[in-house]
Amino acid sequence: MRYDTGLVACVLAAVAARSYDGFSGNVPAVFMIAHHNIPNRVPDMLPVSVVIPCYNRENYIRDSVESVLRQSMTGFEIIVVDDGSTDKSVDAIQSINSDKIKLIRLSKNMGISAARNAGISMAQGNLIAFLDSDDLMCEKRLEEQESLFRNDCRTTICGSYFDIIDDKGSLIGSTDCFHNTDRMLKFSATLGCPFHFSTIMVRSTSVGGEKQFFDESLEVGEDYEYMSKNILEGYGCIIKKRLTSCRAHINSKTNDVMNNNPNLHMEIFGRVSLNNMKKIGFNTDIYTSLILREKIFSVNKPNYDALSEVGKAVCQDIEAQFISTFTHWYNSHDVFEQQKAD
Repeated sequence: MRYDTGLVACVLAAVAARSYDGFSGNVPAVFMIAHHNIPNRVPDMLPVSVVIPCYNRENYIRDSVESVLRQSMTGFEIIVVDDGSTDKSVDAIQSINSDKIKLIRLSKNMGISAARNAGISMAQGNLIAFLDSDDLMCEKRLEEQESLFRNDCRTTICGSYFDIIDDKGSLIGSTDCFHNTDRMLKFSATLGCPFHFSTIMVRSTSVGGEKQFFDESLEVGEDYEYMSKNILEGYGCIIKKRLTSCRAHINSKTNDVMNNNPNLHMEIFGRVSLNNMKKIGFNTDIYTSLILREKIFSVNKPNYDALSEVGKAVCQDIEAQFISTFTHWYNSHDVFEQQKAD
């Protein structure tokens, strides 16, 4: 059986990243002290907007929407953005009787980033949860994530562990291998996806007070760019529970690009990773960043393994410089103090 290679890559990368111990010690004291006077509780429940982009998912979209309607909390809206579907997806959505559902219909297929951006623009909640149109929410997902945001005002992005299901909804696997500290989630974000996208919730506005949107110029990797932007400029958490069931199948955009144009896939992800490295003050080239990502973050390391012993020794030195640069950046990075200064 063939599975969504993008999903499999996400799981494998998480396994590799979890096993990597590039640091020692706990979260730096300077980081903890910086947040000492921040209120730790917001009393009122925060309303949530669930954004679901949909393109030709007539077989799955109803189940996805209904999984949201079964949530244990009630303070949410569902924004389904139909991205010019040519099948019966819209009929499936409109057959669901709920005043929580808002349907946005794009006049033509604009791409998943444009669809998500349309949903973000319409979102009225303090928090935005994302769900792909073939995935399912656990009944307590929104409750668990909303509670985390409400009780920790530092958090700007939150993911969770997840189950993997097949086309028929049968459980075929699960993962619980993502990092659970802001420090290591940020480190992961410089090299690859820190979460599986369909599990995340974010604040509707960034630390700077504006909504964050997807880069519509990216054919793939738009989720990586969005997640890393949110976590590097904010504060990340992960809930160590499986709160979403993510479907693994071959009918995905990422899978299509990886199979038909792997060089494009590698180039786009490498470009996003390189940009993230520059954000923390580590300047290098795209080839070096690729080698570095492989050595630290990947299970399969074809480019790194092809290096000579001298090349591997040089890579080891670059890795040490990268870790040192990240550690310095993290220890001095405080988005909340910057916000107060502004």
